[in-house]
Amino acid sequence: MNILLVQPYALGSGHYDGYTKRMCEGFCQLGLPVTLITAAGTNSNWENQLPINHLAASNKDSRLIVNLSAAAYTSKFANRIVRRLRFVYTSWVVGKKSFQLFSNKEHDILHFVDCEPIVLAVLFWFFKKPANVFLTVRVPYTIYKKSFWRYTYDPVRRFAVRRLFRSISVITHSEPVKKSLLEHHMVLGNGVRVITLGVDSVLAPCNKNDSRKVLNIADDKKVFGFFGNLIFHKGFDLALETWCLMQSNFILLALVHTDNPEEEKRIKEYITRNGSLDKKSIIKFGYATEQELALNISACDAIILPYRKTFQGDSGIMSLACSYKIPLIASDCGLIGGALKTYNLGILFEPESVQAFKAAIESFATMDAGSISAIQRSMAAYQEAHSWREFARQHTMYYQEIEHG
Repeated sequence: MNILLVQPYALGSGHYDGYTKRMCEGFCQLGLPVTLITAAGTNSNWENQLPINHLAASNKDSRLIVNLSAAAYTSKFANRIVRRLRFVYTSWVVGKKSFQLFSNKEHDILHFVDCEPIVLAVLFWFFKKPANVFLTVRVPYTIYKKSFWRYTYDPVRRFAVRRLFRSISVITHSEPVKKSLLEHHMVLGNGVRVITLGVDSVLAPCNKNDSRKVLNIADDKKVFGFFGNLIFHKGFDLALETWCLMQSNFILLALVHTDNPEEEKRIKEYITRNGSLDKKSIIKFGYATEQELALNISACDAIILPYRKTFQGDSGIMSLACSYKIPLIASDCGLIGGALKTYNLGILFEPESVQAFKAAIESFATMDAGSISAIQRSMAAYQEAHSWREFARQHTMYYQEIEHG
């Protein structure tokens, strides 16, 4: 089985880099040949260390993708336009290249990860509906209730999704995303298969005490980590608001990144206005290397996921927390809430409630060693049941099921 894997993001930046890397590693462990097509601008070299064939966009396309990525405007609306244009364009670049390659009949499976469905619908029609095409949808497609997008972009996307999903096989990583696709987009064809996200192995072994020495954090402090993109759904603003109410021995350690300089400026201004935050938080902006991420995660007593109730996707940070056996304090939403309830991976609290978040943190701080050890054992069991090899194996089983009817 020869797999052509496609994702419209550059390697070396963001959680899609790690997701793509682990997925390719899983296929390689199963001995399956993989060709990976991504957008340009790779800043990593892991793809050269695996027995895969990596193809990127042309130089001309690369320059335009980089320019779109660098574009930033003070207007949130303008930023959304640019981000949407970049996503559509990169989906077109990698989608066209992959369909052309797939038409040569050298690959058995064509698998897209979070590509723009409007683009895929156009390409699917143009290339006369090839068989064995799969699409992973990691987060539910936004249903706009009141905005410019509701009356323009959204109707076109919903039409494209309904047409496209009659002919391809859809994979997601959580039941809430599946439910959204079935309810709002009337997915037909082969329906939706849920394959739980794989759990990472430890990025780099780090001792908590050694990590705190490097980061200059006292051993008597309680450290709570937030890692990820500064998108609204992930609730970093709720974390800052909550930390204004916390005791001085509770430290918020955050590695965050955003494509919008105005968002970074807004957060720095918020910290300046709330002087106590400066003493109770360590916040670093920009994409972190695996070594930096490992160092900071290892210094934490718990990892926080204060996501809003609108967040229905999976979480790479939850996966990393399990690999490092660091308990989670998370809002009860999407895949995260279900996983914490089922496997006892930490403490849940009501989404978007600062008081509930504060109470959950304080509850964790008084938790005895036996309860924390129980959570860590549950995390080890969760990691064993959801390895990336198993993640890849379930994909191949689904491929075979569809391929052989």
